[in-house]
Amino acid sequence: MFYRINNSSSENIIGFHPQVNRLGEGYDYANPNGLTKLLFEKSREGVSVPSGYFHEKAKQTDLVSVTFASSQLLISQKLKEIIVASNHFGIEFFQTELIGKSGLSFEYWFVNPYNSQLEMLDFSKSEFKYYDGWLKKVISVASIENEVALEKAFMENRRSAIDNPYPNHHPLKICKIVFKSSSPFTYDLFPVWGTIYRGIAFFVSQRLREQIEQANCTGIMFTDPNQAYP
Repeated sequence: MFYRINNSSSENIIGFHPQVNRLGEGYDYANPNGLTKLLFEKSREGVSVPSGYFHEKAKQTDLVSVTFASSQLLISQKLKEIIVASNHFGIEFFQTELIGKSGLSFEYWFVNPYNSQLEMLDFSKSEFKYYDGWLKKVISVASIENEVALEKAFMENRRSAIDNPYPNHHPLKICKIVFKSSSPFTYDLFPVWGTIYRGIAFFVSQRLREQIEQANCTGIMFTDPNQAYP
């Protein structure tokens, strides 16, 4: 059993959404070596990592919502230690700091996805579709039999976006994710690229979910793999 890990949307828990809405000084969004430019790519030497500021109404939690790094998770040291000890796939960690309204700084970590775990998908039950540029209308259904075919289809779809930019581009999305009931892979946390909701999704096993909950980690919402956020 796998769950999608999302930021909590409850104001009682997080105070304000997004909790971090302002970049720290010195980070250049245009820097090609910036963390926010990494997209399923292992980090290069000297990667620039942004810091940030908590919104004045936000509460400090173990998983933090952030505006400027939507492809990454932003987690506390406590949550990082739990994930590091698990059998994770395709992720790396970058240390940063978040500054509260009091001016105090707190250690946090970005979780950057550099690979997409597709071998655990049950392709006979999962569904793939091409959408309009606003992701509101299905253009066509894609028949994809395995991870190699999906990777090829994603690559061709990204290339087509160059000649047919938004909103004329028809993005390919995994609109229904079903995992294999039995698999040689036993990952506890892994990313999947190309999902219909928010693009990049992080999934956790039942085992890791229980460990996170037993540690009373905050700011986290576990949902069905195909549930819309929030």
